[in-house]
Amino acid sequence: MNRLISIFIFGIICLATVSPLSAEDGWLTSLEEARKIALKENKDIFVNFTGSDWCGWCIRLHQEVFSTDTWKKEAPKKYILVTLDFPRAKSIDKEQKAYNAKLRDEFQVQGYPSLFLLDAHGRPYAKTGYQSGGPEEYLAHLEKFSSRKTTINKAIKQAKKIDSLEKIFSDYLNPWRVAFGYPQLKEKIVFQDPDNTKGLCLKYSAELTWYYRAKGNKDKSDSYLAIVKKHDPDQGKTFEIEFKIEDITAKYLTKKNFAGELRALKKLFKLKPNGKGAQKIHYRTASIYFSRNKTKQAIENLEKALKAEPDSKLAVQIKDILKEIKK
Repeated sequence: MNRLISIFIFGIICLATVSPLSAEDGWLTSLEEARKIALKENKDIFVNFTGSDWCGWCIRLHQEVFSTDTWKKEAPKKYILVTLDFPRAKSIDKEQKAYNAKLRDEFQVQGYPSLFLLDAHGRPYAKTGYQSGGPEEYLAHLEKFSSRKTTINKAIKQAKKIDSLEKIFSDYLNPWRVAFGYPQLKEKIVFQDPDNTKGLCLKYSAELTWYYRAKGNKDKSDSYLAIVKKHDPDQGKTFEIEFKIEDITAKYLTKKNFAGELRALKKLFKLKPNGKGAQKIHYRTASIYFSRNKTKQAIENLEKALKAEPDSKLAVQIKDILKEIKK
């Protein structure tokens, strides 16, 4: 199956069907528990987002590294290990599924395997993936990131004003793909740029809206959404549409009530969504039709999605998906 088509079907549908693994071989399935132990034992935390029964690179990493005696002996000396699994065939506890999905959104995971290093307090300082060479090479690879903790902490202590705060993101957190883990810094920037003079208030309010939604903190998410709507009403409306699409998917997909989901999506057009909002609705609608082997309807909605916002990042993917489907 073409990679884009696979993403089209599974990447969206899995919003409500992800599921994790129970602890084994010293791996925990709770980040909160890992933090308690890490603080007590003065260790870092290693988090593995994986698709254990379908992701080829995840399976290779497990076979070549995590299942070896060297890893099992050496890794726990430095790291508290956490695994968050998203299998497609295994049956996993319902509460654990929801927990893993929440962390996946919080960590902004887009693919598997996604592996993160956190300090004992749970603050991320590195993201990585599959590396060849076996357990010794992988442990050495992880060790190369250790100095980043000092770099980040020193920069945070010295930063007071908005420019120096933003520099932490541009110089370190964004390039290292861990900016999601520092919401307090983003909040400081937002409140130092209330009128969006530097364009940073809107930028980070948008990110905080999604971050706190993933954390389940509706009050904070709504407060930052209000700031987004103040400075960019169209973007605010798009966010609201995306939230409603997620809620609809979560409600109907687990019950496999595709007809109900399609009706609910259609009702969203009463909100008069802007280009990107309309595009998201059509895109989700197309994915449902495609998963039900209704290719004609899928193509029709993809074409409507493309027309709604032809210059968006999603539009680029839609064009490629349309080419593959029409083949």
